Amino acid sequence: MTTLFTGRESLRVRGERVTFVFTLCSLPVTVFLLGWLLQHQVSWQEIALLLLGAMIYVSFARGRLLGGGLRIHAGQFGHVHVVVDDCVIKPPTLSRG
Repeated sequence: MTTLFTGRESLRVRGERVTFVFTLCSLPVTVFLLGWLLQHQVSWQEIALLLLGAMIYVSFARGRLLGGGLRIHAGQFGHVHVVVDDCVIKPPTLSRG
């Protein structure tokens, strides 16, 4: 059985972890270069604030992209469409009679 983060149809992208590690490793270099360009001694508190701000931005951006970036129908991803259809709140039907 596959889950959302493993298997052939995973939500993960190939090379995602390598890119994440590279981004984390390049953060101190980026902060140093910004400090050098701005002629300002960058403290650990400012680095932590920058990292926190970046994490918040990524969380909001991911929510926007995942929330409205994928439109599916039964012909594309049948198994996903069934799950989405089960989760949709359907308006009550009016019965005439």
